[in-house]
Amino acid sequence: MKRWEKLNVDFLVADAGRWTFEFMIRHGLSYLLVLMCVAIAHPQCPYVERFDSTAALQHWQGDLSAFSLEDDGLRSASQEMNDTFGLSYRCTEASAHTTIRFLFTQDYETSSLNYFDIWLSSGGAERVTFRFGGSRDALSAFYSASTNTTMVDEQGHGLTGKVTIDATLIQANDSVTIRAWFKELDTVINLAAVPLMITESLTVGFQIRQSTSSFFGRTWVRYFSIGDWQQSPAPGVSTITVRNNHLEVAFDQEVVHHHLINAFVNSSEPIDMKWSHDSMLELTLVSTPMSSIQLELEPICNRFGECGSIDTLISYVPPPPPSRYDVLITELLIDPTPMVELPDAEFIELYNRTNHSIDLDGWMLEDPTMSVQLSNYVVAPAEYVIVCEEEVNDKFKSWGNVCPVQRLPSLNNSSDSIRLRSPNAEIIHDINYSIAHLPTSWKSNGGWSLELIDREYQCHVDNWDWSVDDHGGTPGSENSVDGSVQDNTPPNLMDVVYMGDQRFQLRFDESLDEAPILDHESWITSVSHIGNLLNINTVGLEIDSIHALRLHSVQDCRGNLLPDTLIPIGIPGTIRLNELRISEVLFHTDSVGRKFIEITNTGSGIEDLSALRLGTTDGEFPIELWLVSQESRLIFPGESIAFCKDITLLQHRYASCPTQRMETLIPFPSLSNDKATLALTTLSGNWLDTVTYDQSFHHPLLPSTINVSLERWDSPLAPAGWQSGSAGKGGASPGCPNSGIKPSTKTVKAHPDPFTPNYDGFEDQTQVQLNWSNQLLSVYCTIYDVNGTLMTELLSGAVMHGNETIQWDGILSSGAVAPTGIYIIALDGYSDSRRYHERVPVTVVR
Repeated sequence: MKRWEKLNVDFLVADAGRWTFEFMIRHGLSYLLVLMCVAIAHPQCPYVERFDSTAALQHWQGDLSAFSLEDDGLRSASQEMNDTFGLSYRCTEASAHTTIRFLFTQDYETSSLNYFDIWLSSGGAERVTFRFGGSRDALSAFYSASTNTTMVDEQGHGLTGKVTIDATLIQANDSVTIRAWFKELDTVINLAAVPLMITESLTVGFQIRQSTSSFFGRTWVRYFSIGDWQQSPAPGVSTITVRNNHLEVAFDQEVVHHHLINAFVNSSEPIDMKWSHDSMLELTLVSTPMSSIQLELEPICNRFGECGSIDTLISYVPPPPPSRYDVLITELLIDPTPMVELPDAEFIELYNRTNHSIDLDGWMLEDPTMSVQLSNYVVAPAEYVIVCEEEVNDKFKSWGNVCPVQRLPSLNNSSDSIRLRSPNAEIIHDINYSIAHLPTSWKSNGGWSLELIDREYQCHVDNWDWSVDDHGGTPGSENSVDGSVQDNTPPNLMDVVYMGDQRFQLRFDESLDEAPILDHESWITSVSHIGNLLNINTVGLEIDSIHALRLHSVQDCRGNLLPDTLIPIGIPGTIRLNELRISEVLFHTDSVGRKFIEITNTGSGIEDLSALRLGTTDGEFPIELWLVSQESRLIFPGESIAFCKDITLLQHRYASCPTQRMETLIPFPSLSNDKATLALTTLSGNWLDTVTYDQSFHHPLLPSTINVSLERWDSPLAPAGWQSGSAGKGGASPGCPNSGIKPSTKTVKAHPDPFTPNYDGFEDQTQVQLNWSNQLLSVYCTIYDVNGTLMTELLSGAVMHGNETIQWDGILSSGAVAPTGIYIIALDGYSDSRRYHERVPVTVVR
């Protein structure tokens, strides 16, 4: 019968006159390892040899021809039967602190004629030998002095059987004793003391005996080292990793002696235990998944004889289920070409921000078009891991830890949404990146990664920037833009999208901390929250019926709270003629990105931008007409939306106008700096509005028309239908009421805004607090819509103080309630010496 055996042997000189010897034999494995250590404090003897080159033999003495160098080490090469051969190494100036380590392998069956010896000599003929095999396949110890050799002890007979041995040899005074535990027999044996004294040098050697040709080339030595030995702590547990019913207990150093006393999993379930290598204990639960585990072990010792307490207790409690932001998406390569130094392939980097390991098996990475399941990878605490496709796995290995997948969600070059879900489908991290939110950079042409700036600020789109690392990115390591991002602003509602089938989606500019609280309206059936998206299911809503939705307790992950907000919501109807019109255009600018075309819903219905095209025409045929929106985007009565090429540039200059009233339009029509005709059509080609702008329409006193818009205003003040944007608003008002009907004011505002005149007892009126004067004035107050049409008159020369409050209940002169839309409260006050003039916008929501 042939077999492989594993044998670890450690010699230890603990101090002068004190020795320790440890070894371990493991049957049933594929090789036999012997580890021998003797400790030294003198640095004159440090030496390490792995027997992988001819230089390995220059310090060794003996019959070198009996060995050959192979890929697996120094292999026995003698072809002589009944041959005994070996090598030795001498370390001068050795003492009681010299450590020597051997690693050897043999795959033959021991017998009385075949054995492997390891011997130590401290000068002269005095020698201690430990033999594996030999007479009766025993574990033996010999002592030699002069020409006499004495067997000190012989135990462990029948080593050719399936027996595993753990053994510890400890010097007591000037002698060595050995303690060995036989796993299969569950018994402990001890060899008698073997005397040995260290003087000024130490020689260590090995000797092989082979009886027949069947043992030729069956033994080899792989490793030898000699050097200083320092007192080391006993082995301890470094990490515990669990995957379903499999547990790995990793120790912080090599373990050469252990004895399992008891093991309990889920109180009574059986365990399959094995050592995958000398510092890793693997446990597998036979039946049910693991919930808790306790291991009770006899002293766990290292190769220097340092052992733990008599009862080492290891307790395992499963980590908590993953929660939001436990694992973060921290880096993306969205456009790998042209290459800088990163591999020419997209990747997504993940980061474990917890204090425990997390198994990514069963996790999902998603974008709006596909999802991919991650492989069986355990990410350690504070570890980065690169997720890439299998075919480029090797390209990323030099950058860091890699978790390959068969296919990676495609990362759009301009903007995209990426979500990371745990196996129970919970969203752990979701991001919405957009290069439009980043400063204009040549890096957007490709080759540079996007990096998360602040790992503690996971939810805002402005928490991303281009890598500043010279390689183009930092996959697998800390981001080059790592820092802190300040956020003191609440989330901002960007738009309302109708998803069809009575379903709506509210999109905010950053992820919400949790789903906001909504009033329990009878038409709301359910509310769900995914990152920056709020999904609302409704029932019973009619087309073009506008309802007021009140949001409160809306906050981001930094705790910034959005004030209670009323927003309109409703199902869009069919696009109607003369209800959508082009209301403002900026065509002469210092940057193409700042040009915009604004449209306004002047009707009473809800319109969907995805049903529109916008561009230029020659008056009869289109020149450039582009789809306004790829997806549903609602525009309510009285609302204006400005379409541009670059929202960041536009909002930076006209910061007083909200970003949610601006939309990117790519391609963007070519707007001449002189004049052009603009057209707004349906998808089927029906013309909704057409206007011609001309540079000559600007006010003649303007010193420059650069960055000054033309606003459409049907009044006697603008006979051509256009007037220049107000300098008080920076020259334009994209997405805001045109400056011709809303002069800038800092003293008078309407509150609440919006308000809901529906007689439900909540915000049914709005009021304006005058801040003009304490003296009596003659006050006029009229209400206009955004087209300048008079809707009602509240005051006509009423005598009142200039600091009183004026209230409007939303009732028009006809007696009807004002429909949803934006209105202008025109306020004028007169005294003997002064005139006061204010225009205050307010929104009605029904």
